[in-house]
Formats: sequence, C-alpha cells, structure tokens
Amino acid sequence: MKFLQYVPDLYSVEKVIADGEPDCGNGLYLSHLPGNRTPTHLKADVSVESALRAIADPSEPLRGHGIVTNDHMDTDGVLTIWTLLNPTLAPEWSRQLIDAAQVSDFQEWTTPAALQIDLTVRAVDDPERSPLATDLTQLSEAEQGQRITEYLLDRLPELLRDPHPFWDLWSEAYAEAVQEMNWALGGGVEVTEYPHAHLSVLTTDRVLEDLTRNSVARGQRILEIERTPDGYRYDLGYRNFLFYDTVTRFATPRHMLTAAADRLNELEPDTSSGHWAVADWYPALWFASEDDEEAGFSQLHPDTVSPLVLEELERLDWLTAGGR
Repeated sequence: MKFLQYVPDLYSVEKVIADGEPDCGNGLYLSHLPGNRTPTHLKADVSVESALRAIADPSEPLRGHGIVTNDHMDTDGVLTIWTLLNPTLAPEWSRQLIDAAQVSDFQEWTTPAALQIDLTVRAVDDPERSPLATDLTQLSEAEQGQRITEYLLDRLPELLRDPHPFWDLWSEAYAEAVQEMNWALGGGVEVTEYPHAHLSVLTTDRVLEDLTRNSVARGQRILEIERTPDGYRYDLGYRNFLFYDTVTRFATPRHMLTAAADRLNELEPDTSSGHWAVADWYPALWFASEDDEEAGFSQLHPDTVSPLVLEELERLDWLTAGGR
C-alpha cells in the first residue's frame, strides 16, 4: 500500500480514505468526520483507532487496496495513514497513537508526549515554522500535502518513541500551553458548573485556548465570558469532540439558540456596539460585532446572561427529550 494525497482524479479509484471527508469517492472509509461511510464494526472515536481495528480485523478489509489517501493535513490523518502503512508495528503504539489523535481533534489533554506529537505535526505543516518551508513554495497544494505527509511518515517511529529530538518544533507552543493551563487551574478562570444542563460557565480576563477551556470545564457546553474594559465578550460553544461522529462518548444535543439570542438582543442596551448571533456549530451563541466578523462587547452583566442561557438550554433539552 502507498500514500497518495487526495486529488479529484482519485475519486473513482478504489482506495482507503484515511480520516477523509465523505466525498472522496470510491473506497474503504476509516474516518470519524461527519457523514463518514466507515463500516459500523470499524467505527471509533478517532480515525486512527478505526485504522487499528481494520488492521486487526480477521476479515481483512484492507486486502486488495493499494492506495491510502487523505484530503487534509492534521495529526489524526497522518497517524491513520502511518498505521495502515505499518500494520505490524502500529499495534505496539496504539495508546500513543490514540492519545495524540484525541489531543489534536478533541483538544483534550491526554499526555505530555501526545501534545508534543500533535504540536510537531502542526509545526511541519506551518509555512512559517516548517523545516520544509523552502521546498514547499513551488509546489501545488496537493504536492505540498504529499511532501509534508511523507516527511512525517518517515519520522513517526522516532517521534512516537521520544518527541524530544523534535524539541525545536514543539517546545515553544508546548510551554505556552502548559503555562496557560497552570494559570487557569490555579484560579485564573472562575468555573461554575450546571451538570443537569451539561453547561460550564467560565469567567476570565483573557480568551482561552481550546485545550485550556476543555480542561477546566466539565460540561459539554461551555459559555466563556471574558471581562474587558469595554464590556463582556461572550461565546457559547461545544466541546470539540461533538463535531465528530464518535462511538463511546455521550453527546448532548446541539441546539439553535435563536430564542435566547432574540431575548438577549431585546435586553442589550442601545449603547452596545454589536448584536447576539447564533450558529449551528461554533459559536452556538455569541455577542458579535455589527459586521459579524469578530467578537463585540456586550454591556449585559453575566448575572443576566448566564441564567437566560441556562434556561433556554433546559427548555430545548426538554423538548428534544419529548417534553410537551
């Protein structure tokens, strides 16, 4: 089996689609992306785990496939490809592979090494930091994906054994992540939990990274409130894993919070510059600038916003559960 970066010419070719979107054409899908066509018995929370199941499956679902492809660059995708190309070696590293994929896609802390592996992959794909930067400038997007993936595949055994030889690629971002995590867990973030609504309210003086947000919050819905001199920045989002087609995790419903936005807009003072808006993914509810291009600053106090959001989530959960 060999890796080829996905291009439209591969659509009709029989292949294995590793962590790919559902529109990559013919083949065996091993992906957790929404709408995936992964066989039910191979489905898993992250794509690399589906690959591990596939290489261990006695029915040999990979037999006859000479190509593995992927249509985007991320850690789970690279690890999935490597697993399929190294079916003898990969099971030995199954825990490390899954941990790194979860850090990457779910933005959840698993182990220090897993985060270091993910940050290394991200750095190689970063035009400003990649050791391949000069080589990539004259290549097409697909050629860049092929080159970056091949570079990482060649180095993954060493990276899985010990990320420290790749220190220059991950150390700065890792230090920043650990510093913010320690600050947040040390009291930098005020956390209020509403377990029955799976809601966490985080109040802070700075915008949080997803990894920090998901580490300090217990809920699957997270209302982040940033205090600023100009007012409050609000956004309500979901844990990252809720975007994916997972198997083992309980998933709360995702709601359109239109009624909450309408009510908050009614309460918002005329002096505010912006408006409350909604989306079907992230942010599910936020106070946006007038042009919707960035966050605005609300003049409503959290004591008004948080109970209203909680009440609307409870109402929509009740309706979803069949309430009348």
